[in-house]
Amino acid sequence: MHRGIALVDWREGLVSYIEADDAAMEEFRRILKLCGGSIERRALPCLKSLVSRVKVKSVLYITDLYGISNLVAFEQKVARQHLLDKIWSYLDGLLCTSGDVECGEDVRLSCCKQCGDACMLATVVGLAHLGVEVDLRDKIRSLLGGES
Repeated sequence: MHRGIALVDWREGLVSYIEADDAAMEEFRRILKLCGGSIERRALPCLKSLVSRVKVKSVLYITDLYGISNLVAFEQKVARQHLLDKIWSYLDGLLCTSGDVECGEDVRLSCCKQCGDACMLATVVGLAHLGVEVDLRDKIRSLLGGES
């Protein structure tokens, strides 16, 4: 089983998580090749339109980790980095439950290994907004002791 995680949009804190078997990864590689071979701005329309054909389990976590940490840091008059560390620790416990995961460069989890095809698939799935959405913003505010 291939697993990938990507912080797709730091402004919303949208974290995309996927699980895919070998067949799904092979299909994604074909799509990637058809669309130009990389995840670049010009290839995104092609990738987003074709990625829905790939059979993966995907969850889109809405975290707003930077927005919430900025707000709580201002409210509590504390350094934002400590709050971000708490959020990443929470996400680590949520997402690092069964071994290594390919992660995008903006993801800070203990289970991360270098971004490969599964990580790129997670990015495209997140950009296409495919998968179950799980809103963690209230949980994160509560975790940091911020106002809801």
